[in-house]
Amino acid sequence: MPPLNTIRPQRISTHSATLKPPPPLDSSLSSIENIVSLTALPELGTNIFTNSRPQWQPTGARGIYGGSVIAQSLLAALQTVPPEFRAHCRPNVWVMAVPKPCRPPGPSGL
Repeated sequence: MPPLNTIRPQRISTHSATLKPPPPLDSSLSSIENIVSLTALPELGTNIFTNSRPQWQPTGARGIYGGSVIAQSLLAALQTVPPEFRAHCRPNVWVMAVPKPCRPPGPSGL
């Protein structure tokens, strides 16, 4: 076995696992609706969701596609409020990939 300081973490691939086996594709939904679908996790608590299918990582990207994360966040939020509530604002702040090794912020907070 190689020394621990030489082991590099593997990149998440487009075939990464989900917490539960993906359900069959729903032919009544569009492709994108199937891709961003959510699975409830009642065994972990109320209003807890996970992705139903592996997240898409574009070729050459450092991480998964942020648009699908935003869509899933909005879907989860809509499932936690009464039906008369509607989304009216969706500001995005894009999160940059964290370089490895991750360091805590310095004294200035940066």
